[in-house]
Amino acid sequence: MGFLAAREGFFVLFGDKYLANRPMRRVADPLRSVGAQIDGRANGNLAPIAVRGSAHLKGYVYHSPIASAQVKSAMILAALHADTPSFYSEPHLSRDHSERMLRGMGATIEERGEGIDIHPLAAPLEPLEIRVPADPSSGFFFAVAAAIVPGSRIRLKALSLNPTRIEAYKVLQRMGAKVHFEPKEEKYEPIGDIVVEYAPLKAVTVEEHIAWLIDELPALSIAMACAEGESVVRNAAELRVKESDRIESVIENLKRCGIRCEAFEDGYTIEGGQMHAARIDSHGDHRIAMSFAIAGLRCGMEIEDVACIQTSFPNFRELLSQISEVSYGD
Repeated sequence: MGFLAAREGFFVLFGDKYLANRPMRRVADPLRSVGAQIDGRANGNLAPIAVRGSAHLKGYVYHSPIASAQVKSAMILAALHADTPSFYSEPHLSRDHSERMLRGMGATIEERGEGIDIHPLAAPLEPLEIRVPADPSSGFFFAVAAAIVPGSRIRLKALSLNPTRIEAYKVLQRMGAKVHFEPKEEKYEPIGDIVVEYAPLKAVTVEEHIAWLIDELPALSIAMACAEGESVVRNAAELRVKESDRIESVIENLKRCGIRCEAFEDGYTIEGGQMHAARIDSHGDHRIAMSFAIAGLRCGMEIEDVACIQTSFPNFRELLSQISEVSYGD
């Protein structure tokens, strides 16, 4: 949306049934506030999204109320084609892959105070020669698997070790799991291996750097359910506008597994205990489906609607089947 907002033309964006139900206003509204023309279903909140692009988008000053790499990336891409420089800030630094890559391609994006200055492109971006590292978010499911199954050890190879991407691993480390980071190289992104070994887990409170681990919180909730004591997640209201309301999805399904837990507006509490096999409703959310598949390593699990996994992690079931037997519903 951000890229197209500053390009002359009329564009329509659509996706699968899961994306079609995902709220888009959180990205569209910031773009509208700086002059982009974006429409869609449900008053512009749902796909298909129509973008009426303009080659005369104005530069802006925007202070985001949330720390979101998706919002930031959209705003940066719009600013690169605006007619004057722009300034973007957020409450806390969100994941910064876009800035790193674009700087490597010749874009002028400079840190200033709590935000960044983005200058319009003076020339076309240069191509990159880059090795794309493995995704820490996808690898984290298997990190949790090693952390909750006694005697387990796993090496996740050639992952991005970007500090804004490994916060969930550091939380797992705080909980007592043996987590080791082994840097191998660094160009645009630090890359290396992460080794995770089982150890008894203890409860933890997660309320800082939420933007750095927002996608891993469903999987982290499984580790919390297997830990000793009551864990707390706060400042994570962003979970409610993902592929599902992940606060409600996590709590509903943990309760089905016999875990005492409670949701509140921006997070939840989870009291670790003995998980039981249950029939899990993924609500069409790939991270909920995969997180409870990992929980199934402890107690068995039946999961409904797993087609959503195919889009984001098509070989997840194949990898998981090599180390376990997990039952999937239709």
